[in-house]
Amino acid sequence: MKINYLTKNYKAGRSFKALKANVNNKLDKVANFAGEGAECTVTFTKTANTETMDITLITRTGHYRSQEQGANMFSNIDGAVSKILNQLVKDKEKRIDARTSKSLNSRQDLLDAQEAEEV
Repeated sequence: MKINYLTKNYKAGRSFKALKANVNNKLDKVANFAGEGAECTVTFTKTANTETMDITLITRTGHYRSQEQGANMFSNIDGAVSKILNQLVKDKEKRIDARTSKSLNSRQDLLDAQEAEEV
């Protein structure tokens, strides 16, 4: 998975390297669900009192976005990554349910057709 980092009013100092390493570790979990060719953009923004982290994930199946605000950027990582994971899992479950319900409906249609032929 390709990860791009953007900063807005956020100074990239020594702590930024540690922050990037932490984000990379957390996004490894997301890479398992995202699949091949996924692209992720992580934006760090600092205002007067708050720090904001935006994660935008573009995969083959869709676009996912999460935003987390707080006083500390390291605590924002966990919240933003968990939101992305929840979105990916929910989307995957919806796709599996859609596939399963279609196959169940077609099986039921076949059984109904066979019963109609027998009568």
